[in-house]
Amino acid sequence: MVPFHSWLPEAHVEAPTGISVLLAGILLKTAGYGLIRFLLPLSSSALLILQPWLLSWAVLSIFYSSLIALRQTDLKKIVAYASIAHMGYVLLAFFSLSLSGLAASVFLMIAHGIVSSSLFVLVGILYDRLHTRSLIYISGVGKLMPIFSFFFFLFILGNMSFPSTPGFIAEFLILSNLSFVNIFISFLSLFGILFAAFYSVWLFNRIINGKISNFISPSLFDIFLNSSEFIVLLTLTIYMFFLGLSPNCILRLLMVSLMPYANLLPNNFNL
Repeated sequence: MVPFHSWLPEAHVEAPTGISVLLAGILLKTAGYGLIRFLLPLSSSALLILQPWLLSWAVLSIFYSSLIALRQTDLKKIVAYASIAHMGYVLLAFFSLSLSGLAASVFLMIAHGIVSSSLFVLVGILYDRLHTRSLIYISGVGKLMPIFSFFFFLFILGNMSFPSTPGFIAEFLILSNLSFVNIFISFLSLFGILFAAFYSVWLFNRIINGKISNFISPSLFDIFLNSSEFIVLLTLTIYMFFLGLSPNCILRLLMVSLMPYANLLPNNFNL
């Protein structure tokens, strides 16, 4: 979280694609596990006292990271700052201190693990062909790789929490919970969704649409992805829409598994 965030974009930039997928999909979620498994039982009273400050910190992190994402030219850094913004929503859900808020935070971590990992796979596919991640040298890819562009469009929708994707369900639950706790913070958090739409649509248009960049040789691209790339992206797409269209299959399990923490939470309303 801001201001302890600066290592994450640099780690993604230096890491190969597989490590970026591991970092976004699994390693970032260990912090969420630590919050629920250790911080909540040990410091529930302190969390209640500090709740307004912690919620404000999460909103600040969402705004700051989203605005920085709009100024980046490295593809991995854009996705990394988007991850920081999404983790801000995880904190908002956690600091709502309700059972449904905890379930929503874990569900958003699952959704983010799928969407962010997929975006890093897509960035890696581009890097394998161009050996650059700079937006200065990339444009018009949609005319050269239509299948890649189709998958990129789907996961951009997932990144901006479009309806029928799991991010929409998670953020709807988070903001609904938050409205019972602090309506002002809930209102401010809505602007974070707008910022996500801004940098997501801007990124898609910059890469996929427009004139083919002079720095791109069409011979480096193939109309179809290779079999391993296609299978990975198709599998992640199925997971994303399955969770977006049938979220209760996971949410019910989360509510049951988080039930032992209910007596530690001052806000026991259930959505």
